[in-house]
Amino acid sequence: MVDGEKIKIQGSKCAAPDRTFVWIPKLKAVVGGVLVSDNIHVWTADTQSKAPRQHWQQALESIKQLKPKVVIPCHYLEP
Repeated sequence: MVDGEKIKIQGSKCAAPDRTFVWIPKLKAVVGGVLVSDNIHVWTADTQSKAPRQHWQQALESIKQLKPKVVIPCHYLEP
């Protein structure tokens, strides 16, 4: 709970537990962690082989399946 709102840490039990994100069900919001970037080139240095990139894609798919109304990226450039 944060400020009375239930939150869920998603992805900690998947193949890449360092790729977690926060899901706030009431707000239908995702705080994307290192998974989500906006307006920048995606950092891929820590996903140099096929398997880690597939884990990243699977984590992004799990975010997509939640159908969030709001997604807050972890990495971005301000406009």
